[in-house]
Amino acid sequence: MIQRRHLGLAAILLLALAARVVGLGYGLPWLFYFHDEPQVVLRALRLGTGDLNPHFFGWPGILMFYVALLSFIGLFVWGRVTGLWRNAGGFANAYFEDPTAFYVLARLQSVLSGVWTVYIAHGLGSTAYSQAVGTGAALAMAVSALHAHYSHLAHPVIVLTAFAALGLWACVRLAVDGGAHEFRIFAVALGLGSLAQYHAALLAVPLLIAMLLRIAAEPQRMWRWIGAAALAGFGGLAIHLILSPFTVLDYKQFLHDLSYEAVKASGGASGPRAPARAILAFITDALVPSLSMPMLVTAGFGALAAFIRRKPADLVLLSFVGIYFLVMARSGNVNDRYGLPLVLPALLFAARLVEEFVFRLPARWRRSWYTPVLMLALSWSSIATLVEQDYTMTRGDTRIESLHWFEANVPFDERVVIDMHRYRNTASPPLNENTVRLKERIEEVTKGIEGSGNSRAYEPFFRYRLEHPRRNAYYLVSTDMGYDARRVDEYVQRGFRWAVVSLEARELHERIAQNGDSTHVRYYLDLDRQAELVKEFRPRRWHTLGPVIRVYRLPEPPPAGEPPAF
Repeated sequence: MIQRRHLGLAAILLLALAARVVGLGYGLPWLFYFHDEPQVVLRALRLGTGDLNPHFFGWPGILMFYVALLSFIGLFVWGRVTGLWRNAGGFANAYFEDPTAFYVLARLQSVLSGVWTVYIAHGLGSTAYSQAVGTGAALAMAVSALHAHYSHLAHPVIVLTAFAALGLWACVRLAVDGGAHEFRIFAVALGLGSLAQYHAALLAVPLLIAMLLRIAAEPQRMWRWIGAAALAGFGGLAIHLILSPFTVLDYKQFLHDLSYEAVKASGGASGPRAPARAILAFITDALVPSLSMPMLVTAGFGALAAFIRRKPADLVLLSFVGIYFLVMARSGNVNDRYGLPLVLPALLFAARLVEEFVFRLPARWRRSWYTPVLMLALSWSSIATLVEQDYTMTRGDTRIESLHWFEANVPFDERVVIDMHRYRNTASPPLNENTVRLKERIEEVTKGIEGSGNSRAYEPFFRYRLEHPRRNAYYLVSTDMGYDARRVDEYVQRGFRWAVVSLEARELHERIAQNGDSTHVRYYLDLDRQAELVKEFRPRRWHTLGPVIRVYRLPEPPPAGEPPAF
């Protein structure tokens, strides 16, 4: 029986690994897949110059920076031994010419963290409820489409999710019969998790609940439990500060970045939504994509059943879900990945509810494997999304299709308005920038004009491209995904001939306009009226991923001299 159990867990882990490895090279070497990935890779490379200060504390993601640096050191040694490069300069040039290996190494952190989370799901479910619940939750986590999607990315959300799961496992064991070992595990989970993203600090609440449960069971040892919990919290903080001393040494940047991210998370200038609207947005925009509707509904009823039971494991898991919801109630914007830390508690509640249903069957019909099978059935829509997602990631993308068309049809050095983040071209074709624009870019990032120090990471990239100019390059001006978009006639007067629009940006500002602010959507409406739609690229199921991209030819400019630069 034990051997069969181990073989079953091994099969689930292999399934999780396959779901997260297929398509791992998607978007490379063009770097358009996800705009946060260059932050990890470029900052890790910068650490290799000897400056161990990440100069960025927004996520914070520092753990990924350091682990990526270690993997890059291994890559450097391997390249020296095999003769791929002779020195650090050759190693850096290899990145700028083809960064595929660097991004794959950074992405492997997420792959391994994602598979590890599946393993923790099995252990946590078995500890909290039963072997069947643990197997069912692990199986559902293995085929979670959104969790697998972000496991393809060099982004700290999957690392955070893993350490949050580890911390919850330690708290559940503490609430039941754990001791010093669980406190040490919790300290590691809190310290390393907070080096991935600050949300790991929410683990303090389930630790408090676990401590109170032990005090209620053993009131004569109250001070021992209070002292041990305090030590675990301070231990996590110590791990964070030891591995990231620049949180204190560079406290001005730390406070600046933390403030910037807090304002952005709360909705920026528009401020946070009303709590009810924020919670509704979190459910529809984050939890539904994270779990699928059938699993979310089952998990909701499972959470209600857990609240009625109020067993130690139920209370620990519910406390984490509750504090997470309270934080999201103050959020001004929501991304789908925000729901990932709650996926495991939700799957555990769902699997426990399914198990209770199985228990109510006649004795002759009950089987331990019913719970995992029913959890797999509830995951059917996620499985379908996962299969299509992984398969299509090995094929095409609208951004590359539009890139090839643009370079074949638009003269080089033309002036182009393009929907992209200020420095990160993730929503449109990854066009090269010409030398004139690269010089302006370097001046911009030197001033540090964007948010929490993000722009600094791109300076080496821009300098290398300036020293090694590409022939197929353009003068690009970003709309910053529409937020910096000006009127079409202004672009025309300044000599711009082309506009590249991503439907991601346009739809964003159409939604904002519905709330009364039509400032930015005017640019897109003007394009419809004044410009010529030359080409459109659309994603196709099982064939092409990416956003809808439209290429417009702007009206002829009036007679004028040399157009001024922005």
